[in-house]
Amino acid sequence: MQEPLFIKNENGSYFHFRCEGENKKGTIIFVHGFATTSEYHNVFIKHIINDYDYIAIQLPGAGFQEWKYDKKPTVEEMVLYCANLIRSLNLSKFILLGHSMGGGIVIRIANLFKKETIGLICSTPMNSGISFFKIFNYFKFNPKNFSKCFRLQNDLYYDLNKTMNNNQEQIEKMVVDELNYQLKHRKFFVQLKKSMFSIKNLKLCRANESKISCPTLVIAGKYDKIISPKSLFKAFDKKQRENYNLIRIELMNSSAHIPFQEQEYEYAKEIKDFINLITKEQG
Repeated sequence: MQEPLFIKNENGSYFHFRCEGENKKGTIIFVHGFATTSEYHNVFIKHIINDYDYIAIQLPGAGFQEWKYDKKPTVEEMVLYCANLIRSLNLSKFILLGHSMGGGIVIRIANLFKKETIGLICSTPMNSGISFFKIFNYFKFNPKNFSKCFRLQNDLYYDLNKTMNNNQEQIEKMVVDELNYQLKHRKFFVQLKKSMFSIKNLKLCRANESKISCPTLVIAGKYDKIISPKSLFKAFDKKQRENYNLIRIELMNSSAHIPFQEQEYEYAKEIKDFINLITKEQG
């Protein structure tokens, strides 16, 4: 896979994987989730790089980007950050793709860029159907030690051992790296989590979900404990999908919260089929 081009300007930072094919079909903009980075979804890139440019936005406060603002981080601040960066790219058309918290963010971005957004892909997205209080009580997104971090990783995956080919050394290293990352950004993540689980954010999720106006694929793991499939069907309910005839929900049968790692090829196929469909209709 080609080396990404790292770009930083006054509006933000992102990785750009340029299309290697001669006939570029479009641009996909990716927004990562809570406590992850813009490189989190890289396993997907090789499946589309011959047809599409791929821009992965790095949210401030995560990865290599520090939170340098005088205000507390909120989901809405992340939306505004992404919107400003996308405006600076001056793209006429693009497809939005977001994972987890990023899935909820791209829904709001799509509503800000209705003319430019030709398709929306929400991977296990933050949504209004989630029981925020239940997650807040039962899932510790800010682990302080190895055992809690290991438990969190097992909740993120349907079968962590299988995904890591039963390599216990690799699993232990992943948990240690994740714990160190969490501890390094702990204050930021704790504050952002409060915003995610707030009533205000729940209402904003619902308001933006009701305004979706472009073809949308919601893709998720059948065994996701973080964002359950039940919440997705509640948020993007049958009546709404029938009215718009735009929103489709697809479940990966052997995945939890990270389907692009657990079912890489099936995940890529669902997304590529969806993109091919909407680009054909555009074109």
